[in-house]
Amino acid sequence: MQTRNEIIVDYERILAKEISKRFKKLRGKTPYDIIANGQATAIKRIEKGKVPSSGNFISDTLLENYHDYFGMDNIGLIFGDEEEIKTAVGYVFLELSRSIMPAFVKEKLRLKKA
Repeated sequence: MQTRNEIIVDYERILAKEISKRFKKLRGKTPYDIIANGQATAIKRIEKGKVPSSGNFISDTLLENYHDYFGMDNIGLIFGDEEEIKTAVGYVFLELSRSIMPAFVKEKLRLKKA
């Protein structure tokens, strides 16, 4: 049984993974410094999906650089297009469902933590 301090769904983990894939795909083979001069380390960290201890996955400056270079709005950069948003909502629903499901049902369905 979960306690009050446990996180039922770690949406930050899901979102960081999706942003990582999105930024890597957007950048392709474009050199880091063309997108955001002097922020290659931050871009590499984002593309690897590593969330810093500060919790600030993407700085406002880097988000603005991506906005300017790729012409995408911040919502699109962070959450993706309509299909990506639907997928993320699906992940959240599955995690919530799994987290409240009795153990015997999880075993019967062979569900593991996502």
